[in-house]
Amino acid sequence: MTILPERMLLVSRDKMQIVRCLVVLWAAISLCSCSSNVRTDPSPLSMLPAASVGEHFNVIVEASAGSHYRNAIVIEEGRFRKVRDSITATHFLPYPTNAGFIPMLKDSLLTPYPVWILSASVPAGCIVPCQPLALLDYVHKGDAIRSIVMVPSVDSLDVYQIKTFEDLSLQHDGLKYAFEYWLRNKSGVGSISRIRWGDEIEAKRHLVEQLNK
Repeated sequence: MTILPERMLLVSRDKMQIVRCLVVLWAAISLCSCSSNVRTDPSPLSMLPAASVGEHFNVIVEASAGSHYRNAIVIEEGRFRKVRDSITATHFLPYPTNAGFIPMLKDSLLTPYPVWILSASVPAGCIVPCQPLALLDYVHKGDAIRSIVMVPSVDSLDVYQIKTFEDLSLQHDGLKYAFEYWLRNKSGVGSISRIRWGDEIEAKRHLVEQLNK
């Protein structure tokens, strides 16, 4: 994986062309990084992944960590495609985690369940098997929101090596604080309030209840 330097580089026009080519190549490699464990769209609606497989839950990524935009997954003629959603663009710092949903399909209707993935950045449209880490409740502009914070089951994406909510709270408290601070400010100061966390047991129990409805 090519890591671009953060500082500004003064380059000639020819060198700039080379840099642009490298950026395009890096993007292509990133999209191809979705392997047998992480699949990309488009997919027929009937071939959407099961919401859960064994102990894992499949998550379709809508916003990559490091992006300002969330890609809405639109169902058209039995297929889903990515559409940049400017309405859900963060007006603060870019997404610190991947954001997406668990595809709960009932009676041919897709009910997306919101999820945050603490992992390396994953291209929007990828399908990532995950395990629940925490339940997250908050109020967004007067509306009560419940979502699940998850960690990937794919070793190459599991950069934090967090298995339980206790691990997150005790060993990665800075990560938890930074994510919570971002969440409070992503839609404007004061737009999100009354944040409450639950552990991985509560999160998994809630997901199972949603699947069995």
